Amino acid sequence: MKIEFSRKPSEQDITAIYEGLVEFNQPEFPGFEEQPIACFIKGSDGKIAGGLTGEILYQNIFVKYFWLSRELRGQGYGTALLQRLEQEAQKAGVEQIMLDTFSFQAPEFYKKYGFREIGRFDNYPKQGVAKIFLTKKVSEQYDNQCDDHYDQNN
Repeated sequence: MKIEFSRKPSEQDITAIYEGLVEFNQPEFPGFEEQPIACFIKGSDGKIAGGLTGEILYQNIFVKYFWLSRELRGQGYGTALLQRLEQEAQKAGVEQIMLDTFSFQAPEFYKKYGFREIGRFDNYPKQGVAKIFLTKKVSEQYDNQCDDHYDQNN
């Protein structure tokens, strides 16, 4: 056996590591299935102007990407997306939503919506920036104003 380091691993090599890890974890995660999800804001032209993507894993949602175009920021669309996500989470039996953000992005926005910080990597990916990990328990009730807000602004 030898140890080999690569700065350009092939997709096949990455897949081999991932599949080995999934196999190792299988006894602890029976029926493991990542269910992709997304919520989009589209203009009248059908072009995506913002949204979020993620996955449902058991009773959790992990938000991978959350983005709003510059012209939508500060108008309530971010909150509307989180409200819709929480509404859909309730329907799916999800208990918590998790995400991460950089310190220069939106940690205070998420905290205002009820997320709490559970950890961080300081000076990542570079000096002076932190990657912040947040979680929120899914509430028992949701406010469906997100549908009204979206419809009124389209």
